[in-house]
Amino acid sequence: MSVLWEARHLGSSGLKAIAGLFLNPGCAVCDRATSTTFCIDCQRQLQAAYYPFKGWHLELSNGILVGALGEYSGTLKQAIRSLKYESRPDVAKALGAALAKRWLLSSDEAAQANYPARAKLYGVPIPLHKNRLAQRGYNQAALIAQSFCQASGMPMLAHGLQRNQDTLPQHQLGLAARQENLRQAFCVGDSLQRLQHRSKTSVRVLLIDDIYTTGATAQSAAEALEKAGMTVVGMLSLAKAVND
Repeated sequence: MSVLWEARHLGSSGLKAIAGLFLNPGCAVCDRATSTTFCIDCQRQLQAAYYPFKGWHLELSNGILVGALGEYSGTLKQAIRSLKYESRPDVAKALGAALAKRWLLSSDEAAQANYPARAKLYGVPIPLHKNRLAQRGYNQAALIAQSFCQASGMPMLAHGLQRNQDTLPQHQLGLAARQENLRQAFCVGDSLQRLQHRSKTSVRVLLIDDIYTTGATAQSAAEALEKAGMTVVGMLSLAKAVND
């Protein structure tokens, strides 16, 4: 009864997401019948689309360290589009775990080089505004972060950031407009403010999102966090735009 009551408040996207818990929706990329999120062929294509591990690293972009599984194209692009627009939250669980695996491997290499990559971090997803959240039924970045943090053992602050402006979708805008669109779009959530207040040092945050495009979102989020005394060590995303 409670599930049905909640469903009435989720909109069409939320209803589809709930239906997916009880029905087998098929492969998130090609719709082929499968009991898993991706069929065998699409899973192989996804793994082939990931950056080679030796070439996967946190690179400096617009002053922020950025890491991603691969380019936003081909099979990986279709998987993310299914997550965002076709009510497939299960994609976040699969790809978030893959992102965590890459992160753990890179952390092991960094630790061997005496770099403090394993110093305590908190995973913080890029939030959606409440209006967009109501339309979609879930925040894809929060689902990715949840899977990533479960697989990596990193503590997650689901509401560490809040979106206080209902901005236009970034993909509709050019670079200058993207930056202006997100100016002061974020504020620090109560949970993170309390953590920073209790901490004797600056809380270290790792931002998590679905796609890294121009860096405008990361910069705006980082500015809000750093003004409140936190340290943003970087951003991880499932994909990085090809022409970033």
